Amino acid sequence: MAVALVDIIAVCIQLAIGLTLAYVSIYMGMWILKLVVFVRTKKVLNIRGNLKVGNNALAIVVASMAVGIAMVGEVGLSIMFKGGPFGVDYMMRILVGEAVVLIGILIGVFLIGITESIMSKTFKDINILDEIKDGNMALSIILSTLIIIICYFGRIAVVSLATLFGS
Repeated sequence: MAVALVDIIAVCIQLAIGLTLAYVSIYMGMWILKLVVFVRTKKVLNIRGNLKVGNNALAIVVASMAVGIAMVGEVGLSIMFKGGPFGVDYMMRILVGEAVVLIGILIGVFLIGITESIMSKTFKDINILDEIKDGNMALSIILSTLIIIICYFGRIAVVSLATLFGS
């Protein structure tokens, strides 16, 4: 079977969108962490500075946020790239997929905020954000695991939402 130029272009577009989602996920993870720290402590967290000096605990949390956001946002990508002949149905699938990616990212951001709030309420005697900033690996691993688990369940909700859209 011959590969059409349109198919090659579609794969290149898929790759570009996937890489963009990965970059946005990492950026959003750092932005969320900065926002949560600022709201809770009224201090600005220098993520780049902490990562530059090798704060592994912070790196794990930022990475888990990026994974969580990407996991939830990926649902829309899978809708967009089901394949099929180019036409109206294809374009509708692209539009619905883009909407689901955006909704998924917003849900991922919301779920990460909820996760941090749950952790702060569970461990009232520990300032989780300060501990992670100070390099507490144990809390970092627990928070990161919860972020990924909660975003996984959020992904399931986004799949259900996408099903309602008929994709």
